[in-house]
Amino acid sequence: MESEEIVKSYQNKYLLSTPFYTDMGGGLNVRVSPPELKVTQSTVCKNVIYNAASGALRPRDGTLKLINEVFPLPALEELFGIYQAPFSTGRTILVGSSLKVWAYVSPTWTDITGTSVRTAPASKKINWAFYTDMAIGVDGTNAPFKVDNTLTASPLSSGAPTCKFVTVWNDYVVMAGDGTNKVYYSDKQDPTSWPVENYLVAGGDTDGDPITGIAVAYGSLIIFKRNSVYAVSGTTSTDFALSQIGRSVGLVADGAHCNADNDVWFLGPSG
Repeated sequence: MESEEIVKSYQNKYLLSTPFYTDMGGGLNVRVSPPELKVTQSTVCKNVIYNAASGALRPRDGTLKLINEVFPLPALEELFGIYQAPFSTGRTILVGSSLKVWAYVSPTWTDITGTSVRTAPASKKINWAFYTDMAIGVDGTNAPFKVDNTLTASPLSSGAPTCKFVTVWNDYVVMAGDGTNKVYYSDKQDPTSWPVENYLVAGGDTDGDPITGIAVAYGSLIIFKRNSVYAVSGTTSTDFALSQIGRSVGLVADGAHCNADNDVWFLGPSG
């Protein structure tokens, strides 16, 4: 069964829905189905709903309108995630569609992608991390890109790896998901510098094959594979220590995990 089908089967079983996080976090199904914001999920954006029939974000009926403008989703595109970037200039709603990144700049939506950032054949699934007024996006197909607090998108760095997953840990930007068991990290406090020697190897290809997700929990970097879980401790690259903390369970679908406080919740083989 394909990973997206696995996630959808658990969605149907447990009625999972897409959370809306202020820290650029995603959700268990944010990459595999159009999101709908429930009333109880966000006090910031509870009045916005994605209408799959019309392909538009619209105000929820019977409530005060947070956003009046319909989201201008092109007919041949799909919507794959709603996020809030906590820029110093103000929290900004970002929407990822099949090919573009949109930002809500009152009173309308603005396409901030740029043809040099995401080009065909583009992955539909953007994963984000936020670091020092910079939203960093990866999709596993294009080179990583950044969006600054002026809502200008541009390539992150010529040396950054092309990966599916990104997070921030101890002032490092960390990426993984290039089809290998490697985890890459930037220079400390510099997400634009990616020395070729800056990577960790999480086990071998026999303990779950490629990496399926990365996260941060209780001060450690968590590395998921399909049948195993690893944790990395340390504050600088000179004292990084990797240990295996799960040997019979792992993250079965790419990116199907989310943070809640210090905990990380993920889709394992038993749901």
